[in-house]
Amino acid sequence: MITTASNDPEQAARALDREHCRLKALLRLLGAATTADGLAPPLHELLALLRVHFSREEGADGLHDIVQARAPRLAHAVAPLLREHELLVNQAEQLLACCAQALHLTTALRHDVARLIEQLRQHELRETALLQDSLLIELGSCD
Repeated sequence: MITTASNDPEQAARALDREHCRLKALLRLLGAATTADGLAPPLHELLALLRVHFSREEGADGLHDIVQARAPRLAHAVAPLLREHELLVNQAEQLLACCAQALHLTTALRHDVARLIEQLRQHELRETALLQDSLLIELGSCD
């Protein structure tokens, strides 16, 4: 279970749902941006969201603890996902710096944004699949 300050699992789940919804909305905004200036606000918000979201996943009762508790044999799959967090944040930071210097939305910048969007989507899909697999194993052990 991923916790919040109140230690309420339902509240934590709702917070994660809100984060995922906002992440999807920000990725849509980034993909639709037509100017370098238009990229900066959603990128800035994305960075803030990623830091909070990843911190929650990396913390006590985060992704590793959930998988370890549900399905210890899958725990090895968590470390690569957690390592990606720093890479994704660094990539978003670099894009934000590029936007600050760019006069126009170049093909290269557009490509880098598209790559970040796809990497974030794939990352979240892998995390979701791992959590689902761990839940299925946990439920299967209840039979």
